[in-house]
Amino acid sequence: SRQVELLLIPQGVILPSNPNLVASFSATPNPALVLQTVAFDASATTASGTDGARALCDTRCTYSWSFGDGRSGSGIRPFHTYTTIGTYLVTLTVVDPLGAQAQTTQTQTVNPGVPPTATFSFSPSSPGIDQVIFFNATAARPATGRTIVSYDWDFGDGTKASGMTTTHSYKSAGQFPVILRVTDDAGTVGQVTPPTTITVTATAGVPTAAFTFSPTAPAVNQQVFFDGSTSRPLASNQPISQYRWDFGDGSPDEVSENSRVTHVFRRAGTYVVRLTVTDSTGKIGTTTVNVAIQ
Repeated sequence: SRQVELLLIPQGVILPSNPNLVASFSATPNPALVLQTVAFDASATTASGTDGARALCDTRCTYSWSFGDGRSGSGIRPFHTYTTIGTYLVTLTVVDPLGAQAQTTQTQTVNPGVPPTATFSFSPSSPGIDQVIFFNATAARPATGRTIVSYDWDFGDGTKASGMTTTHSYKSAGQFPVILRVTDDAGTVGQVTPPTTITVTATAGVPTAAFTFSPTAPAVNQQVFFDGSTSRPLASNQPISQYRWDFGDGSPDEVSENSRVTHVFRRAGTYVVRLTVTDSTGKIGTTTVNVAIQ
């Protein structure tokens, strides 16, 4: 009699195994700052055993990296730069000369970089109740290589706004701390510190803006005449020195010392035309009128 032992193995590719292959790496610095170069080093990876000790894998192995931000790399000592703050899972995959694989994962923390500089101006400098105040943050600056993506305003009276430029009016007299926060494309926030205090007086003390236009039913491509001569200064010794027209159709504002201007609308629709008058002391008054273009 005879005896036969059969070992049945499922069909497929039998991958090599190497218990001595251990993936290992370090990252410097960790944590890092946004846009700071991080150096990764996998030279501590081992590949084979000799007399109970593991030998370094070195250049005999191949190294593949996933940096956790959608980008990848290769090599034993790659460099990488993160563009946004956060915590990333970095994965190293090592393959030895026979095709055996080993993998390890570590976290890489990226902290905010240099914040943008938040600054703004406003006018008039001594506003009154219900007077429109113009806020302008075009002087805010991002850190080198960054771009400011949002401007957030807190006017100190419970109201907020956004945008590089904005307007606001206060319903009561008092002192209001205004805070501007700017955020760059890396998520880093800069803030005006301390807040800028705006003092609102009980008397509005602003010139009165008013205007008429003709014809009263203008058509597309027809010249429209605007007349702001009915605007009135607060006092006779504080004459209106500037008329600013915003025609509401996306065209640039027209600024003039003359109260009369003309404009041509290129498309039909209803446009909100704004006239802003400034007197010789810097006080500002504004009004809007809807102009329907046939």
